[in-house]
Amino acid sequence: MLRNPPNMDEHKQATTQPSFESPSSIKLPARVITYAWGDAYVEDLLSLTIPALLAPGNLPYLASQVPCEVVMLTEERLFARVSDHSNHLSL
Repeated sequence: MLRNPPNMDEHKQATTQPSFESPSSIKLPARVITYAWGDAYVEDLLSLTIPALLAPGNLPYLASQVPCEVVMLTEERLFARVSDHSNHLSL
């Protein structure tokens, strides 16, 4: 007999967070690199990708465990749009 699938809270309780400890206990840095070219793709980056990165358990967890850097690549003409966006400022 199949039981109902777990809800999100049950899933979170059953899921353990990965350990970023190396065998020598040295925390190696991480670099998250993302890119977008073109207005539509930059909008997707700013409205979908960055919020997903900033969700609990993603980049905030990674940054709490190891030194972390985010690199975003785009066209030079879109630099101001990206750097002025509120989601970019959250990084």
